Amino acid sequence: MDIQQFEWSVSKAETGIRLDHFLTARLPTLSRRELSELIALKTVFVNGEPARKGRHLTQGDIVRAHLHTRLSPNPKLDLAVLFTDETLVAIDKPAGMPSLVLRHSETMTVANFLAARFPETLSVGSAQREAGLVHRLDTDTSGVLLAARTSAAYTHLRTQFYQRRVYKEYRAVVEGHFQPTGACRFFLAPRGPRGRRMQVVQDSSAQEALATYVPLQSGADWTLVQIVIKTGVRHQIRAHLSALGHPIWGDRGYGSRVQKDTLHLHAHIIACGHPDSTEQVHQVRVVSPLPRIFHCIQTDELGKGKAL
Repeated sequence: MDIQQFEWSVSKAETGIRLDHFLTARLPTLSRRELSELIALKTVFVNGEPARKGRHLTQGDIVRAHLHTRLSPNPKLDLAVLFTDETLVAIDKPAGMPSLVLRHSETMTVANFLAARFPETLSVGSAQREAGLVHRLDTDTSGVLLAARTSAAYTHLRTQFYQRRVYKEYRAVVEGHFQPTGACRFFLAPRGPRGRRMQVVQDSSAQEALATYVPLQSGADWTLVQIVIKTGVRHQIRAHLSALGHPIWGDRGYGSRVQKDTLHLHAHIIACGHPDSTEQVHQVRVVSPLPRIFHCIQTDELGKGKAL
């Protein structure tokens, strides 16, 4: 784990500035959240003493910081590689594991695995903490994640996502008997503390979220649903299904009443044009097998199910 030590002297012009604002100017590659957490962890000192982020500095103060400045490879992580070649890699992300690091000190993310297994990804993309990932999944969502191994591949794949040319198919187990609804078009906006959740709103200026929903199998109080999304709005599947009255099993943040420890949402298939190709066709198709919790549903462990 790389740790770098920094030291600065506060100038006359900076007298009165808050510590966190001082650090924001000195360390622009770190987010304000990262800086606040580093200060809270007592890795930042003013005149030799740990300081609060709201401390006002004076001329001549000495600010020292001991920071993790590089993404830490974690060779102990053993994730399944679904596909790889010279330009890209597809990872099977388990539920409960974050896609990328929010703090440089984190070591249990897909990005940490990529840094260890495919170190070239550290020089790809807009931020090292992404380790070449061209999209992300919620921590509690399992399934396919794509990462680029070259800068050209990263640009090519990100363009496909932006232009909505990537095929993304999910599976979810939802509460109740889900009726076929076909294509859905909702608008989503942040809600709750720090906007961590999303809600459906009647405002066309909000983020557009497009998807199709098809029920595949049902039981006494559940339905297995296939979802294909055109857009990539945060939490869009979870917010959509909750708004339709069928929250995903285990999704307490979006109204699930079913007592499950695992979110029953899985990124099953992803398909896109290969980065080495200029043709507008899907040349790479990666499938992540359904996790065990879905097989329990399909084998009627929780009640007699039927195909729809």
